[in-house]
Amino acid sequence: MIASISEDEFRLFRDLIHRECGLYFGDNKRIYLSSRIGKRLAATSIGSFYRYYRYLTQGGAENKQEMLRLLDVLTINETSFFRNRPQFDFLEQRVLPEIVARKRLVDPRLRIWSAGCATGEEAYSIAISALETIPPASGWEIRVYASDLSMTALERAVAGVYPQEKLAGISPGRLRRYFEPCPEGFRVCEEVKRLVIYDFHNLKHDNGLGGLDVVFCRNVLIYFDPTEQQRVVDKLIRGLRPGGYLLLGHSESVQLSSEIKFVHHGRGTGYQKVIDS
Repeated sequence: MIASISEDEFRLFRDLIHRECGLYFGDNKRIYLSSRIGKRLAATSIGSFYRYYRYLTQGGAENKQEMLRLLDVLTINETSFFRNRPQFDFLEQRVLPEIVARKRLVDPRLRIWSAGCATGEEAYSIAISALETIPPASGWEIRVYASDLSMTALERAVAGVYPQEKLAGISPGRLRRYFEPCPEGFRVCEEVKRLVIYDFHNLKHDNGLGGLDVVFCRNVLIYFDPTEQQRVVDKLIRGLRPGGYLLLGHSESVQLSSEIKFVHHGRGTGYQKVIDS
């Protein structure tokens, strides 16, 4: 049986994880971190936390793959379709109509990024909102880029298959239009799936996306320390085109500046990149 993680070992792992991906685990997360790392100790048959730490930091290809597996078990992938419904009302009733009105004659392309997409419910919800707001026959090109740090979550997202209990946030009409029954529950239909492009991405680094109309980064910043939070937010704002929107989790916020302003519609809130006058 593996002993509990020591204070020194906890600090070693906390700092290593922070360097690798920006996630920060405070002292109150020691038990959680010990439990998650313990899963990888059992899987690799490495008998101690310190030996596992040394293994992760050796720098070889196998060690880097194991680091990815550790990051996979550290991320929490609880999500649902149309989570925080007021924010999706905001997207459908204000954000998308405004973007369509502004761009329809000059650039009929919609580019949205779901950063920290987990198992795909958010990305597919965004795609459905886009299809409901912008009819397919309108000639618009719609792309939803979806990224996450967890390879396991991305595999489930690409499959697009969900048990019925995961679909509680979807109206009966949308369920009929955008999902197909399958033995495991329901599968996202091809009309929706073809709009979404999934990719592995660590938010600590740039991924080259730019000219975005909307960025969703919800319930992700809470895992970063304040300095890293600001770095991530700055990158997200840079990726937005003027007039684009940044949508965060209900408990997350950004520092307002001359570059971005707080906006709301009903109970849905977000931030809009200022359009140069």
